[in-house]
Amino acid sequence: MSNLSLRGQNYARNVYVSPRGPQNLFHPDKNPDGIVTFADAENFLMQPELISYLNKHARFPSAAASYNQGFTGTLELCNAMANHINTYFAPTLHITAEHLTWAAGVTALIELLTLVLCDEEESILIGSTIYGMFNKDVTTRTASKLEYVKFGSVDQFSPEVVLVYETTLLAAKSAGKKIKALLICNPHNPLGRAFSRETLRGLLDLASRYNIHLISDEIYALSMFPTAGRDAELFTSVLSLETKRPDLVHVLYGMSKDFAGAGLRLGCLISRSPDVHAAVRPITRFGAPSEFSMALATQVLSDASFVKSFFESSSKRLGAAYARTTALLDEAKIPYNRAGNAGFFIWLDLSRYVAGNGSDEWLAESILSKEFEEAGVDMAAGSAYHAEKAGYFRLIFTAEDGRVGEGIKRIRNVLGT
Repeated sequence: MSNLSLRGQNYARNVYVSPRGPQNLFHPDKNPDGIVTFADAENFLMQPELISYLNKHARFPSAAASYNQGFTGTLELCNAMANHINTYFAPTLHITAEHLTWAAGVTALIELLTLVLCDEEESILIGSTIYGMFNKDVTTRTASKLEYVKFGSVDQFSPEVVLVYETTLLAAKSAGKKIKALLICNPHNPLGRAFSRETLRGLLDLASRYNIHLISDEIYALSMFPTAGRDAELFTSVLSLETKRPDLVHVLYGMSKDFAGAGLRLGCLISRSPDVHAAVRPITRFGAPSEFSMALATQVLSDASFVKSFFESSSKRLGAAYARTTALLDEAKIPYNRAGNAGFFIWLDLSRYVAGNGSDEWLAESILSKEFEEAGVDMAAGSAYHAEKAGYFRLIFTAEDGRVGEGIKRIRNVLGT
């Protein structure tokens, strides 16, 4: 790689294996020995409904084949999404098209926000046990950093967590680090929980007091579901809470998760800061959304009755799939985090299988992960999510029943349960 720039060599170290072409994936009839993958957090349960709707209703204006209205989202799409946010997120301030900027996915927007909020070597505060790709989104091309917060025995969704964030913030400052923002995922990936109103108020106050931005990734906002036998958290958007500094609050949302439309590659920034939009919009041209995708999303968002029915069905299907999957886990005596009621994942607690004997527990987790791989199960380990303890794995429960059941059977065989 000596003929690459130093920057290019650094990018190449971020190994990406393209899944192009036929893959050896499990199918109960056609390929029963294939790989069971729990790698991608997608709402496979609702994809048929989205595809059916688009195949029936898609109408492309002639402008969709051109550059049309530029790189930041058409007015029609912005108006449709603004109406959606006003309907489902209960913002304290009415959201309009001017509060929105679009890009080719939330991943692109996280990098764009990092570029306009942080200089090189400056940091974003983020909790431990968190979506692992935030690290690549924030750091790969920006030379900015993440400062991870360790919670120990404190529930990271409780109001007490605000003090933990503040302590880490002050310690970072004392060490000469400059913290420019706090990034949260609400509802949370991979823990599947939503933050309480009280906790969010505390985090908003923290951001205001220390003049740092609060970035809230709310891409699973409407992927909440009922669970039997306990009260579940309800989703609260930071947009629905009063704050002294609304210009410091930025929400990320899109079509990939709630709408089961990851292939649309559409994400939007919702912010009340004209300065942030003024900085982000010129550089969205490097990750501009497709005109065809925007036309499709506009069609979906503008059909209020379809959206309402879609989310009602999604919640029911997610709840039913979660119940079926946890029943299989209980039968297999595989422990897991029982507090989740959002998103598409279950956080397996396999810490007892990597503990003891004075060995390196993270190495033991890596070995266990390899054993799952050899058994034909593709499932990310806790180290990928900056977990504080070794032995955790993220299982996706929204895959087809046959795939989930087969995957758990193979996991069970590895564990000997």
